[in-house]
Amino acid sequence: MVPFLVATLGGLVFAGAAMVFVRQRLIEAAREDTRGYF
Repeated sequence: MVPFLVATLGGLVFAGAAMVFVRQRLIEAAREDTRGYF
């Protein structure tokens, strides 16, 4: 049971970090495309 919980928490943390990274990349790309409008 404990290894399952640790794996689940690790997966959630990894997914959250990946989503934040992708979101930052999309924001930067959108900022470049709109020439600093945002």
